[in-house]
Amino acid sequence: METNKDYIDIRFSAEATIIADEIKDRFFFSQAISVYKLAAAYAFKEYKDSMDFEKLDYGYDKNGANYHSASFDVDGTFKQLIIIMYPWCSTPYKYARVAAIFGLKKIKEKMDRDPDFNIVSLL
Repeated sequence: METNKDYIDIRFSAEATIIADEIKDRFFFSQAISVYKLAAAYAFKEYKDSMDFEKLDYGYDKNGANYHSASFDVDGTFKQLIIIMYPWCSTPYKYARVAAIFGLKKIKEKMDRDPDFNIVSLL
């Protein structure tokens, strides 16, 4: 059951933080927050209907990087897109957190399977 309290601070899992840092370094992102955004967008694009947000949120630890929601979503675009994709959603930043972690894990799987993996293939 979804609670109505959304995140102000988005704290990612320890594993997601390690993966984001690896992607940032390997593909020359200037900031890790850009990697989290890319991973969330990728997850929404490819796995929109297969993420159980409440279950995944509960299962992902909060021992990694922390960003204020206004840093993650400077202009509110992520929030608006999430509300459009999931009209029943009252916690868009919780969904963004879950999608970013989920996406990072999926990207890591691709990187591990293919040593020639290029981040552009996600687009």
